[in-house]
Amino acid sequence: MAFGWKQRKNPTPTHIVNGLNFAAKSCMGLVVAVNSAPFLSAEQASSISWYLAALAPILMQAKTLWGVETEETMIPKDEVSVMEEKP
Repeated sequence: MAFGWKQRKNPTPTHIVNGLNFAAKSCMGLVVAVNSAPFLSAEQASSISWYLAALAPILMQAKTLWGVETEETMIPKDEVSVMEEKP
């Protein structure tokens, strides 16, 4: 598995997709938690929420930076977005 800008056209391993999806969803869950936390001031909650909400779409887009080289001939590489990496 490789990482970098050139990997955007290659399929992404499912564990990367699942991990970054979980991280993005966790960020959005933390936005709700931070805004309802009684021990944080409104200014603190707003600042923390802004960063967490900005991080979620970055994580979602970062998935494409991991790629698996494949030599499969049955399915065109352009039509595959997620696949398992061979051990």
